[in-house]
Amino acid sequence: MEQAVPDISHELTRLQARHRGVALTGSMIGLACFLPADVMLVPQHWPWLPGARLLLVAVLGICLWWQQGRPARSRAALLIGLLAAEGFFLSSAVLIEDGNVLIMSHLGLAIAFCLLPLLHWRWPGVLFFNLISLVAYGAALAVWSPFGWQELLAFGGVLPFIGLLLSLLLCWVHTVNGQRSAWLMSELSLRHSEAKMAFERLAEQQKELRQLANFDVMTGLANRQRGIGVLKGALANALQAWQPVSVLLVDVDRLKVINDTYGHAMGDQLICSVATALAESVGPQDVACRLGGDEFLVVLPQTKQAEAEAWKVAFQQRLDACRLEGCPDSRITASVGIARYEPWREGPIDVDDLIRRADGAMYAHKRQVRRA
Repeated sequence: MEQAVPDISHELTRLQARHRGVALTGSMIGLACFLPADVMLVPQHWPWLPGARLLLVAVLGICLWWQQGRPARSRAALLIGLLAAEGFFLSSAVLIEDGNVLIMSHLGLAIAFCLLPLLHWRWPGVLFFNLISLVAYGAALAVWSPFGWQELLAFGGVLPFIGLLLSLLLCWVHTVNGQRSAWLMSELSLRHSEAKMAFERLAEQQKELRQLANFDVMTGLANRQRGIGVLKGALANALQAWQPVSVLLVDVDRLKVINDTYGHAMGDQLICSVATALAESVGPQDVACRLGGDEFLVVLPQTKQAEAEAWKVAFQQRLDACRLEGCPDSRITASVGIARYEPWREGPIDVDDLIRRADGAMYAHKRQVRRA
């Protein structure tokens, strides 16, 4: 299967915007660091030259703020900042009368040339823009600078030409590496999305497996394994805290008759109706589970004998209000047996023994109902 090529345009735009933001931030820091040099080395131009430098730093800060969080504006912000910087270097260079300070001006212009490839223009555009800037810079120096051509070249005049050549090289590097980096970032984002989707599917499958392992598929109640586990935990807590536990065994009446008369679908509906009544009857600390077939187990922790009897009556009343679809005249009944565990009287007890006691009480209730 052919691998899908990810769309890198969005990632490329974000990556370029980050690079331009770093360039603006670095330019602001560099220009601010040379502010003491303006005061100490060119005192005759105070406060014009330091003020112009501070104004340039402010313009770069505004450009940085303007493009923050808006990648589409980053190119215009950097272009405005570069134009302002080149204007500052051009206007300040003609006023400089110290050769060492002039070197710093040439170096600043060369750095501005090297930042131009961050606009991601094609190399002809970068070359054209830098040539115009270089010609304007040279013409201004030739007209207004107190230095001659030989002195201008001696005091770092070759630096702008070096910056021009480096800008062309950086233009190619940014184009190739920028696209490659953006492709890798987009590919990583795609793989991250796939991994996230796979993790979500795995979590959903684990949830389904836990549901299948702990709950009955047909009724939605806890299954036998979970019910027995809850009962064991309730008995252990009762023994430790000396609290009573009531266990009820519920057996659906007349299931075989319903199956033989109306079919197994109606029998399944009968079992689900009883399960629904159980789910609506238990409290937040109680547990109802399906042991299998037509038998259900109910665990009522910290329940007194009278409370268990009241629960049984309320459950049977709830069943009396239920009817089967397709058989509205048939009442739904269930036999319920109660077994009570009192740890202060019995001590430790086996789970199967307690269930057998509830089972015996349930059959006694079933025989009583049949005789009636």
